[in-house]
Amino acid sequence: MGALPEALVESELFGAVGGAYTGADRKGRLGKIKLADGGTLFLDEIAEMPLAMQAKLLRVLQEREVEALGSNRLERVDVRVIAATAKDLGELVKKGEFREDLYYRLNVLPIKIPPLRHRKQDIPLLAHAMLQKIQQESNLPPLLLSASALNWLNHYHWPGNIRELRNRIERGCVMAEGEYIEGHDLDDEISFDDAPIENIPSQESELKETQPLKRVRNQSELMLIQETIKQCGGNKTEAAKMLGISRAGLYKKLKDS
Repeated sequence: MGALPEALVESELFGAVGGAYTGADRKGRLGKIKLADGGTLFLDEIAEMPLAMQAKLLRVLQEREVEALGSNRLERVDVRVIAATAKDLGELVKKGEFREDLYYRLNVLPIKIPPLRHRKQDIPLLAHAMLQKIQQESNLPPLLLSASALNWLNHYHWPGNIRELRNRIERGCVMAEGEYIEGHDLDDEISFDDAPIENIPSQESELKETQPLKRVRNQSELMLIQETIKQCGGNKTEAAKMLGISRAGLYKKLKDS
């Protein structure tokens, strides 16, 4: 919110009448709150909302009324608001950077989600789901996460949290050279070796050092299955559903590995 002009943000959220500000649509526009009437509105980065708009949002929550930018007419709305932020709103209230009344109005059912680095057991499942979604969105050929990729994901410190995880998976999709995303495909560093030709290993010697494809695939699948079973509290039937395979198929994979 903080990077956009305040009038634009306000019109996006609360709506605006025609000509309410320079460049505004002459026909006016409905805001997200009005569009969500009868449903749920998710507000991300709520800590970035300007104080003036915080007062208007408080009216929506308290009085169930919304006032479009440039209008003097209040309209009734029935909307559930879910707000999210990575900042400590309590501290911002003390600094005068967030309205105390709005803070308490929003703080009806607080849900604290630990950062990704504190719940690494979730990473394999999240990474697998993101990989599938990225492939569907981009029409990419099927890719799998190798054992080295899963190991890299598990040991990384994740300063960018869940958004960085998706960023890394997208990078892996771009950098992967075969069926598998490897650990080095997820890293920041992309280097080009200037070594003389004679120092570059031959294809034959590289193949000797590379693990067989089936073994790498089995390792990757086994790690994902084990993490899924752990997430399901040991319930293999539920784990099989989450992985999109049959219960018999799951047992077979465990036996074969």
